[in-house]
Amino acid sequence: MSRQNWLIVHKIPFRVLPSENVQTSIKEWLRYVLEPYVKKVSALKWDMVGAYAIVTTLLACATTAYAQESSTKPLSSQYAEIYKHSQIWNNQASLDTAPILFSIGDVKYKVPRNYIVWMDHWNGGPQTLVRFKVTYPKFEPLDEKNAPCLTLAPVYRPPGCVPLEFIVANGGQSAGGGGWAVSDEVAFNNFRDLFHSQTPLPGPYGFELYETGPENALIATYRKHTPEHLLIMQCLFHDSDRRATATCDNHSRLADHNELEFLLYFDQLQSAEEIDQGFRSLVASFTVTEK
Repeated sequence: MSRQNWLIVHKIPFRVLPSENVQTSIKEWLRYVLEPYVKKVSALKWDMVGAYAIVTTLLACATTAYAQESSTKPLSSQYAEIYKHSQIWNNQASLDTAPILFSIGDVKYKVPRNYIVWMDHWNGGPQTLVRFKVTYPKFEPLDEKNAPCLTLAPVYRPPGCVPLEFIVANGGQSAGGGGWAVSDEVAFNNFRDLFHSQTPLPGPYGFELYETGPENALIATYRKHTPEHLLIMQCLFHDSDRRATATCDNHSRLADHNELEFLLYFDQLQSAEEIDQGFRSLVASFTVTEK
């Protein structure tokens, strides 16, 4: 809430808006707020000296706090910088670019904070999963320029803005002592018996299409061979207006044997291969190689 709106809500007239003389305006504001209470104290025949001593003390504290000046930066700049760095510990987007060193499974990653929106432990170290957020098609993290795209609700985002999220999760090797998560090809074959037909239908954008489930809750599995791996997108259609409500998800194995997960709208299926490759390139760039 802006300072002006705060004053409106609390019925404080604009004549007490802080002026260039901060000390004077603070005193005016506090006097305006506290004077009614002082009058009530007087009506109760309390000691006015004590009451005004309280008011004077509050004025002195406020004046001292607002009158401080740094020899290097204004207080507002100092507070902004402290706030910015403090966001490294919050489960939310942050402008801070300080790198966080962490591991998922047996793999170590070093990632600038402004790519991350959620992780188990913000001080780094072992993680179960980490969630990232970037723009598309540039795959850029949060900064002052694209903050409206990555932080606002869809209705308020600027034209052409496409925010995307993806998750890197433990592939299983260190979690329970078992083997790696299965490859994309094995994962596909594990559920292909559920398909209506083993013969694929022609799908859009170079995908093969396999269908599962009833008409009113249809699951469409789109499969496409890419240079890096077998890309599988599973889309759930809730009603007859399929394109408007369908969401498509991908769970696949990374080159380091951890898992990549992301969710797209059906109309983003045409860009799924490019998005998948962009996520994988980012993860590879974050990976710390042992020397």
